[in-house]
Amino acid sequence: MHIVSHGLRVLLVAIFSLSLSGCLLQFAQHYQVDTGSSTTHLVDIDAQVHPCSFANSFFDCAFGYLGFSIHARFSPGITSTLINWLDPIILQVPAGVTDVTGSFTGPGIGNLSITTVTGPLQVDATQQLVPDPGSKFLIIDFPGSVPSGGAGLYHFQFNFKAPNSIPSPLSVKVMAAAKVTVSGQSYYLPLLPCTTNMANVPTVTFPTANMFTPINVTSLQTQSGCNDVTYNVGGAAAGTVSVIEYRNSDFDHYFMTPNPTDIQLLDSKTPPFQAWSRTGRSFNAYPNATAPAASVAVCRFFNSNFGSKSSHFFALHGFGCEDTINFFPDWTLEYDKYFNTLLPDVNSACAGGTVPLYRLYNQGMGGAPNHRFVTSLIDKQDMINQGWVDEGVRMCLPS
Repeated sequence: MHIVSHGLRVLLVAIFSLSLSGCLLQFAQHYQVDTGSSTTHLVDIDAQVHPCSFANSFFDCAFGYLGFSIHARFSPGITSTLINWLDPIILQVPAGVTDVTGSFTGPGIGNLSITTVTGPLQVDATQQLVPDPGSKFLIIDFPGSVPSGGAGLYHFQFNFKAPNSIPSPLSVKVMAAAKVTVSGQSYYLPLLPCTTNMANVPTVTFPTANMFTPINVTSLQTQSGCNDVTYNVGGAAAGTVSVIEYRNSDFDHYFMTPNPTDIQLLDSKTPPFQAWSRTGRSFNAYPNATAPAASVAVCRFFNSNFGSKSSHFFALHGFGCEDTINFFPDWTLEYDKYFNTLLPDVNSACAGGTVPLYRLYNQGMGGAPNHRFVTSLIDKQDMINQGWVDEGVRMCLPS
């Protein structure tokens, strides 16, 4: 479960209906023109657009995309701005794409707001949407919070150039999202597909014809929208430290650290850290020096006895730390008090105001053991689908 904060909760149910409101894609087509050293791509989309409504203490919104409509409810107990008119659409394109422009016609006429983002997008306070290597995001939206013409059937058109060094046919990834702005910070909440990992978003390949040709979106039509997902848009609580997650692309291993020195080394990618990259995931924990009396410290161990691979292991005092020291001497204790966390109860439940952290085990795949810790049920299921074992709730984190 994503972290609950300030009462913002997204309850999303996918409904196969063309009659619900939202931004519902009804038609999409593409053509390309060779312009010498580059190719100009033009995309046309027809979509039905409706606003959110406010009733029963919730914002009620319907997000529709590629034949789906997704119903969402946002609690208004925070100072926030919800912008859902074009959802917006997040388009991942090759990094070399340039000269992006767009317009819309319909009940209103104007230019689309298209923002290029080369780095991660903030999903909530603990998660980021990270573009695939060699890619960047185009955020396609109406200018401002509402279209000038109000609800209705709109025609959207946008163009961009791709240098001829980019392979043809051109492949992109598409995500429908909700944009929420809280205290000046914008968050992009994935709605369809329901994932915060771009590796799980299917590609859409543009036809290469120099005349308008329908785009094959079958891969997107099989995706599921988010259901009962909660996002934390409140930021880190006072007296906490952010623990950043990394993944090693060579080992397929995960590592987490609150240590600024670790973070600087891993982000630098200088050898031997060149294979490590941020996953876009993080969570809050307590620094040991100021942790609550009821919390326990986490130990960090290291083992390099797996051939060309190595691994880290994390265990709580009283729940694996001492046993690892006493019975597994090949695991070297690096930190006795890495950070602090609260414990779940005997039923593996976390107290109110805290967030469960799930542990998954790779079963030694690839010749070296590794664990991953996640707060997201979507991420947990992702790892189970890859053959990792769910080991349950191991920590309770400050929200």
